[in-house]
Amino acid sequence: MPDRLFSLPKRHAGFSLITAVVIVLMVTIVGFAAMTASRSQFFAAGSAQHQATALREAERAVATAESWLCTAIDPDTKQCIGTNGKNTGFTTRGAGTPALYPKNFMTSNNLDPLTWTWSDTSSASLNGGTARYAVEQVAAQLLPLGESQRGLIDEEGNTDCKVVNVYRITARGTGGSGASRTLQTVFSVDGC
Repeated sequence: MPDRLFSLPKRHAGFSLITAVVIVLMVTIVGFAAMTASRSQFFAAGSAQHQATALREAERAVATAESWLCTAIDPDTKQCIGTNGKNTGFTTRGAGTPALYPKNFMTSNNLDPLTWTWSDTSSASLNGGTARYAVEQVAAQLLPLGESQRGLIDEEGNTDCKVVNVYRITARGTGGSGASRTLQTVFSVDGC
């Protein structure tokens, strides 16, 4: 009689095995899903890090171009004085000035910074090419809005320069895994 108490009826004999297999299968599926989610998050974090690196490189290229244009600061007006802004590369596109473009050169030649080839013949390179920039003159001797020609000579007879030269700086930074960021900014320099 004791054997009869612990034996299962024939119709329940495989139920325990099926239940165990289903539980193992469910644990396997949950584990696989967790592994896949973890891997996806790992790659997303890596991609975000490469994009951030590319943005930092592009910002560094913009800052370098602005520093190149602004060679000094006028102590009285605190305006940027840029002797480099008078470079002949802004008049005639030459091989000696690969990063400089004359007035509206990019627009009139349909050059798109998102699709063009960033090379030593089209831009200036920083950090082995991970940061590049090009500078295009947008306007020369422009009188800013709100200014008038009156007052160009102050009470003491000194010339008060109010005109500016305006430049478009286009910069591209690259990070790992082919990540890149392109920035454009407008920068003005005293035009006198």
